[in-house]
Amino acid sequence: MSVDLPDIVKKEHLTYAWKYRAEAGNSTAIVARYDQTDKAKKGKKWFHQYHLQGDGEWEEGAPTPSPIFGVDTLPKRHCEQTVYIFEGEKCAQAAHYLELPALTSMRGANQAQHADWAILAQYRYLKQFVLVPDNDEAGKSYMDAVYQEIKKACPEAIIRVCSLPLDDKGDDFVDWIKQHSYCQPDWNGFAPIDEPFSRYLRSAFESYVEKNCIAKGSEEVYKHNYKDSINKNGLGKSLNAPCLQIEEPPKEPIERRYKSEDSTIEKLGELLVKNPQGLLVYRDELKGWLLSFDKPGRENDRQFFLESWSGKEDFNVDRIGRGELYIPALFLSIFGSIQPGPLAHYVRSAIKGGLGDDGLIQRFQVIVWPDMPPDWVLVKGEASMVALEAPVHEIFQCLNQLQFNDEEQPILLPFTEEAQAHFDKWQEQHERRLRKGDLPPHMESHLAKYKKLLAALCLSLEHQHCAIDRQYPKAISKQRLEDALLWLDYFESHAKRIYGSSANAVPEAAKNLIQRIQKGEIKEPFSIRDVYYKHHWSGLSTAEEVQEVVDYLEEKQYLIGKSIKTAGRPMIKYWAHPQILDLSA
Repeated sequence: MSVDLPDIVKKEHLTYAWKYRAEAGNSTAIVARYDQTDKAKKGKKWFHQYHLQGDGEWEEGAPTPSPIFGVDTLPKRHCEQTVYIFEGEKCAQAAHYLELPALTSMRGANQAQHADWAILAQYRYLKQFVLVPDNDEAGKSYMDAVYQEIKKACPEAIIRVCSLPLDDKGDDFVDWIKQHSYCQPDWNGFAPIDEPFSRYLRSAFESYVEKNCIAKGSEEVYKHNYKDSINKNGLGKSLNAPCLQIEEPPKEPIERRYKSEDSTIEKLGELLVKNPQGLLVYRDELKGWLLSFDKPGRENDRQFFLESWSGKEDFNVDRIGRGELYIPALFLSIFGSIQPGPLAHYVRSAIKGGLGDDGLIQRFQVIVWPDMPPDWVLVKGEASMVALEAPVHEIFQCLNQLQFNDEEQPILLPFTEEAQAHFDKWQEQHERRLRKGDLPPHMESHLAKYKKLLAALCLSLEHQHCAIDRQYPKAISKQRLEDALLWLDYFESHAKRIYGSSANAVPEAAKNLIQRIQKGEIKEPFSIRDVYYKHHWSGLSTAEEVQEVVDYLEEKQYLIGKSIKTAGRPMIKYWAHPQILDLSA
C-alpha cells in the first residue's frame, strides 16, 4: 500500500489507497479501502474518498463530477491501442500492472453517470474501448451507463464488451488473474506483478479479448431491426407473405496503406495482400516491438520479420481461423527509435551468439547513433513551412504514382554502363574484405548485407532525383551510385560505434551497480528485482540485464550470492565483498 499519503487519510484498518492522477501525473484524488480485521466482523470493507482543492489542501469526500481513475495511463499520441474499462480501482490497477491502459470511476457501480467521462473528448484519437464487466447484474448495469458516457465523449470510437470466464457471482478481473496459471500463487490482488508473469498475463488477456469481445449493442440493434422488419412486412402472420429483399452489399473498397504502427503478423499479411508495394512498420519506440517477440504465442513473429527483409520471396500464411493468404512478395520496412540501453541488450545478444544471433540486428542497415551538437544557436524569425514542405510533397506524389509493369511485376532499373563498371569494382573490393578473416563475425554479417543496401540506396536516390522534375528514371547513373557509397561509409561508421559500445556495456553497468551499493542506494542483501524495479538505471533496467551484470560481478568475486528460503520459492540474495564497502568509507 502507498505510504505517501496526506495526513487527512485515516490509517486505521487501511488496506490500500489508490491515487487518481491527471494526465501530467499529479495526484488529484484518493480512494482508500478499509477492511475490518476483527474475527466477528471479518470480511466487511468500506471506502473513503478524498480530493485536492484549488488551494492545494486535501478534503474528505468525492468531488463533483468525480474524476476518472487511470487517465495518466492513456496513450499520449494517436494510435490504435485499446483502452479497457473496469468496475473498481482494484481491477483497473491490476490492468496497469500488466501495462494496459485502463479506466474506472469512483463510488461503485451505481455512480458511473456522476463521473467526468467527458474528459475523454480530449482523447478522441482513441479508436477502441473494451468494457470488462464484473460477473453480476451490477457490473453489467455499470457498463451500460459507461457505454452511454463514452459514446457522448468519443462518438467515433468502437466500443466492445468482453465477459471473462468467471464461475462465481461477483468475480472480476482480479479473480480472473488469480485463477490463471501464470499468476504467482501468493499474489494478493494489490501488489505489482513481477516480470515475466505480467507479460504472460497481458498476452493471455489480450488474446482472450481478441477472440471473445463483441460490439456493444450489436445484438440489441440486430433484434430490434429484425422485429421491425417482421412487423412492417407482415411476416409471421402468413406463410405466403413476401420475403425481405436483401440487396447484395457493395464490394469493400481497398484502401492503399503505406504504414502500420501496431499490427499482428496475421493482420500485416492481410494488409500486404492488398498492398503489394510493401509497408512501413513504424514504431516510435522499437523496444516494445522487440519485446513483443517474447510473448507466448508470438514465437514465429521474429522469423516473419526476418523473411520480410529481402522483399523477393513469396509467403503463404495458413491459419485455421483466417484461412489461407498468399503474399506475392513479402516486403516490410521497419522504422523507429530506441535508447542506447535497451539497444545494447540486443546487440550483446547478437555478438554473443545463440538465439539472438539470427541476423535480426544486422538487418537494421540504416542505423545511426547521432551525437548532440556541441553548440546551440537560437534561430529567430519564422520559417515558411509551405516553402519547405512543397518540394517534398511533390516528390512523394510522383513516387506514389509508380506502377508495376503489365505483368504486375516490379519494374527493374539497370545500372548505366559506367555505373555498372564502378559497382563491379566496389563489389570486388567488398567481397575480398569480407573474406580476409579480420572482421568479427557480427560485423562480417552486418557488412555482408551492404550489397542489397547499396542497390536500395541507388534506387531510392535515383527516383528522388528524377521526381524533382516529375520524371521516372530509366537507369541508375554513376552519380547516384557515388552518392549511395558516401551514405554507405556513413552508416558503417555508426554501425561500428553501436557494436563497439556493446563490448563495454556489462563492465560499465557493473561499475554503476557497485557505485549504487557504495552510496547505499541498494541495501544488502538485495535481489535482482531490487536493482531494476522502479529505478531504470542505465544497463540495469531489466531483469535480464541485471542478471548478466550480477553474474559478471560474481565471477570477479565482487558479489556473493546465496539461496534464501522463503514462504514461497527460494530467492537468491546478494552481498558485496567487504572491501568494496570499505572503499566507500
